[in-house]
Amino acid sequence: MRQSESARSLTRRQFAALVGGGMLVLVGGGLFGCTPKSEASANVSKTVSCDVLVVGGGGAGVSAAAMAAGAGANTILIEKEAWLAGSSSLALGTLYGANTQMQKEKGVDDSAEDFLAYLLRRGGDKLDRDIQVMCSEEFGKTIDWLREDLHVPFKNTLSLKGTDTVARAHNCKNSAYDALSAVTALARENGVQFHFGMPAE
Repeated sequence: MRQSESARSLTRRQFAALVGGGMLVLVGGGLFGCTPKSEASANVSKTVSCDVLVVGGGGAGVSAAAMAAGAGANTILIEKEAWLAGSSSLALGTLYGANTQMQKEKGVDDSAEDFLAYLLRRGGDKLDRDIQVMCSEEFGKTIDWLREDLHVPFKNTLSLKGTDTVARAHNCKNSAYDALSAVTALARENGVQFHFGMPAE
């Protein structure tokens, strides 16, 4: 397995932000960790062991699996559909972040503090503040990781969304599948085992 320098240097907070920016990912130690033993045993045809089990093959799940495998964990990802799914397979691909390399290239003055203020104005004040702070500080780094290290294609323009006064919407060239494809390639390179058509119970 090869692991890029960027994957090795990704902090826990960056990893959490990457996962938090997509969908809920459940990580456990076995395929039937949450199922009563009697129910699981009745239907088991094969038992597989791993260090990390990721449930869900969207952008967050695949990224989590890629990072776990890159850190040396024997990692399995299961997806109930027959393909990589989640919102990343359907979304348009607009990612928000502050103080990114692209913003600097375009002369956009932005900061995590300003981004946090925007998130709080847009309803973040009703959510866990620590998570909002983490998002404001880490989403920009995640966009840089996708663009600079994984070479996800982005449009050459930033856009304003909603009531925002700062151009911090970074748009994938085609759709969010651009980013999903890149993290999937990293996951495969790091040795993640993918299993499709396999729902979790």
